[in-house]
Amino acid sequence: MLSTHRLPGSQFDTLASGAGSLTGELAAGRLSKCVLQVLAILRELPERNVEPAVADHFAASFRALAGVRQRSRAAAGAVLGYPHVNAWSTHTLRRLRTGVGDPRTLADDLGHLGAITAAVALAAGEGFDLTLRVRLDGTVMIPTFGLARLGVPPGWYQARAEPAGPGFRVDLGTTVVEVPVRSATTGPHWWPARRLDSELDGHRIAVRLDDVDPYRDCNHIGAARRVPDAEMGGWQAGLDQAWAILVRRHRPRAAALSAGVAALVPLEPVDGVDGRSASTSDACGTVALTKPADGRTLAVTLVHEFQHSKLSALLDLVRLYRDGGDGACYAPWRQDPRPVTGLLQGAYAYLGLVDYWQDQRLAEVGAHSRVAHFEFTRWRHAVRRVLQTVAASGLLTAAGERFLGGMRQRLAELRAHPAPIESERLARDALADHWVRWRLHNLQPDEEHLAACAAAWLAGAPCPPGRPGPATVRTDPRRWAAANARLELTYRRLRDPGRFEALCTDQAWLTVGVPGARPADAAYALADYPTAAGLYLGVLADAPDDTSDRADAWAGLVLAHRRLRRSTRRFLVAYPESLHALHRRIAAAAGQPPDAEALAGWLDGVPHPGVSRQPIAAI
Repeated sequence: MLSTHRLPGSQFDTLASGAGSLTGELAAGRLSKCVLQVLAILRELPERNVEPAVADHFAASFRALAGVRQRSRAAAGAVLGYPHVNAWSTHTLRRLRTGVGDPRTLADDLGHLGAITAAVALAAGEGFDLTLRVRLDGTVMIPTFGLARLGVPPGWYQARAEPAGPGFRVDLGTTVVEVPVRSATTGPHWWPARRLDSELDGHRIAVRLDDVDPYRDCNHIGAARRVPDAEMGGWQAGLDQAWAILVRRHRPRAAALSAGVAALVPLEPVDGVDGRSASTSDACGTVALTKPADGRTLAVTLVHEFQHSKLSALLDLVRLYRDGGDGACYAPWRQDPRPVTGLLQGAYAYLGLVDYWQDQRLAEVGAHSRVAHFEFTRWRHAVRRVLQTVAASGLLTAAGERFLGGMRQRLAELRAHPAPIESERLARDALADHWVRWRLHNLQPDEEHLAACAAAWLAGAPCPPGRPGPATVRTDPRRWAAANARLELTYRRLRDPGRFEALCTDQAWLTVGVPGARPADAAYALADYPTAAGLYLGVLADAPDDTSDRADAWAGLVLAHRRLRRSTRRFLVAYPESLHALHRRIAAAAGQPPDAEALAGWLDGVPHPGVSRQPIAAI
């Protein structure tokens, strides 16, 4: 018989405020989802093109799992509730229904249920006699325990374990291998799932550093290979530092993280990106990340990604929005256009960070306080903007409206604590920078207006009347550099104002200290907007067309004029993507680019050289 999960209204409202944990009905719902997906796989097998032997092994594993689950619900819950077991069930059911994936690995995916059953038996202290699937790479993953590295061809092998024994034996035909599954020591046939553990003031967090489970990367987020033993100390030190911050200043969040985060998955670093993190709805309770620079970075990452896990688990139980809408929305934390569903996920994650930075800015002093004020203000404005977009979408259910109301209420409470004026200015500048760059790379301007303006300019005529029609979102958005020298200079200002000014006035030091930074960026960071505008024009004259440098210089020019507030540059600030596209079109037709500021002035009604102010008909 199936039971119904009922989320108490108080827990729902707590989650809507950005607080709460991945416990209670949320955890129970995730466990039920995994069990139902395993049952769905079993029922799907007769209808799919699955080898009979593989289907028989899955059914046998299912029966064995059901038996041990009846005897030990706690052990079954501990294993089936592990995030990467849920990721396995989601992945396997999806590929079974869609037929997508390498046919050679379907037996590996279906055979993994035997290893899950072995893990449940081991957790319950029982023995087992099971047929396990050795994967294409010669391994068997025992979830929550580790990876058995057997180095034999893929296939089905008999495995046996004694009750409460130290491991299990695998009959490989010519030999029997002992797998020390309870050992925390790496050996020839065994890679344990290593743990990170930190405790302070009676509050403890224990997570697996999972770099072995084959289902940790189902969404292709770039999971790293095995972390060398020599690097484990660095991960442990980072967790110790992060845990100290969370326990001392964010104790309710620390308790939620302790109860809800089960694993950290190391990611491969990417050139040009200082730190990456990710989470997936298939593996709630996992935080994937590159090795954090320090404990402060890790604390922020844990808070951010755990918000995603909570909302994903809630969405399994409560429908917050209806299907529909498009993926053409702006998110201040992404390069690509996002659907409304993605906006809600991002806003919820950043609401948690606004709350985090609220506490940090009141507790920190000096440079850390300035950074905290900046981050608080920046993301508070960003979340407010996105919540407006979500509210106007018309896609929210009644429960979604209630959830959005809780988020808005919490944001309003946080707005009652304004930040210093300087933090406000810098935060708004950073948000404007991202918005302009997003528009330059993702919006396709009104083609009719572009054609008319280009023809008029080339003919030496006045600018046609009227403003551009609405731009459309590109179906193939252009990629842009994640690194932003202007934003990095803002952080330098906040962390060390004295060194920041010296950096901005020394060209050689600037080039080395902030890779990619130009004198124009330094002038903008010093609030010398006229100089910045002139220097950005110089970059535009020299940079090759349609490059990242050129687009970034366009954004800098727009931002400088946004601060200059010149009446003859309103088009430049209001329609940067249109001016950019028009400039490129005229340059292609004339063989040389026009002066960008002259073009901007012409669009605002100031004629370019040689053009009469009189209408064409009067000439």
